[in-house]
Amino acid sequence: MANNSDTDNDNSNIDVAPNSGSDIDSLQGSDKEGHSRPPMKRKGDGRLEVRTFQQKQFSSHYKSVKSGWVGRKYVSTFRENPKLDYASFKNLVAEDYCDLVTKQGKFQRLYMCFTGVKKGFLDACRLVFGLDGTFLKGAASGVLLTAAGVNPNNGLYPIAYAAIEGETKHSWIWFLTLVKEDLKIEKDYKWIIMSDKQKGIIQTCEIVFLGADHRFCMKHMHSNMATAGFKRTAMRRALWKAAKATTHAQFIRRIEAIAKLEVDAIKWLEDKNSAEWSKSHFRTFSKCAMLLNNICKSFNNKILDGREGFIVVMMEALRHFVMQRMQENRDRASEKWSKFYFYQKIRKRKTVNIDNATYYVPYKSNDVSFEIACPYGEKWTVNIEDWTCSYRKWDLIGIPCSHANLALWIAMKDPMQYINGCYTIKMYLKCYDPCILPVNGKNERKDVDIQAPLPPTYGRAP
Repeated sequence: MANNSDTDNDNSNIDVAPNSGSDIDSLQGSDKEGHSRPPMKRKGDGRLEVRTFQQKQFSSHYKSVKSGWVGRKYVSTFRENPKLDYASFKNLVAEDYCDLVTKQGKFQRLYMCFTGVKKGFLDACRLVFGLDGTFLKGAASGVLLTAAGVNPNNGLYPIAYAAIEGETKHSWIWFLTLVKEDLKIEKDYKWIIMSDKQKGIIQTCEIVFLGADHRFCMKHMHSNMATAGFKRTAMRRALWKAAKATTHAQFIRRIEAIAKLEVDAIKWLEDKNSAEWSKSHFRTFSKCAMLLNNICKSFNNKILDGREGFIVVMMEALRHFVMQRMQENRDRASEKWSKFYFYQKIRKRKTVNIDNATYYVPYKSNDVSFEIACPYGEKWTVNIEDWTCSYRKWDLIGIPCSHANLALWIAMKDPMQYINGCYTIKMYLKCYDPCILPVNGKNERKDVDIQAPLPPTYGRAP
């Protein structure tokens, strides 16, 4: 590599005489007109030597960085990969440059998970979280990875986020490993992970969260199905009906309805694991049957302005957003919901289920077992002692369905007493009881004896 201090002309070329004994085995050179040309092969030993070296391709402000240094450093690289092209070699030098020459660190990634947020999630939220990645629009570019949970009101609860170079298997492993450590996850099989199946995320979950249930966002699944050629409105409705089926028999009937519309669509669905997108195959322990990854999408939409700034500015904006959101939700629950046992959304759902129950006919077997007949010939069994219904909706979400409401009414039981405790106002307040503490401005912070990192190289220059 030529040094800027050795010459006044940045576009000058350096010629190496034939058989000069250069220790560079292979590099891409250029002719006297500055055009790139392949290196020449030396006689006798089968090696390659540089005949012409164009300085403007490799330049440095450091006197120790010269062509000989580059050759000695990367000679083994070219021995292992003789076909290494110029662009790849240039990127390789750029990646290694700051660490080996300047001894100054280079920004790569930044992960954030606050203690207050983590405590609230572990104390009161269900073992469910969604994953998503969104592009950053600031000068550094890159990607923001997000892990978001579901609060007791079925709303957004941000857990952790990280600014990274891009969505790859390696970056997802790094992010999810930190999330797993922060949440102290030991029994993977008790957790539910929802995503859009981004690049690298499926393989990552199989490595980091072996045994966890993985669910696929239905909106993206339908989008993929439409891309495959199944775009009819009737097909979209049939697919959603199959996703909302709560029993295996109901699922099979709705898959048969899809087959009547398009036989090839069934072949496309055969490659998809039904446990990832249909309620009929969901396990019931999580008390969460969401089909959409709306929690992460909601978070990304709320931070649009923050994503356009520099990484440090964006992280400050995200900290303020999460800190204020926790306080606002805590105040809302204390001022408006404290006199209730469940929040308004749950009470409305109970009212709807009771109204639907008026169309059913109950048959009592004993004090805890009931058979519920529906107007169109369907029959379901309910056991109020086990909190189960063969329709499985009560089992899936922990809220008595219309069949269970009728059975509880016949047994003279209050349906509100049979709602899972994860939906209570008490749990909501417990979820938002911790807080993110404020911090002083940068002028009041103590200086540390650590050299500031160089800007990231994966985005646009500031």
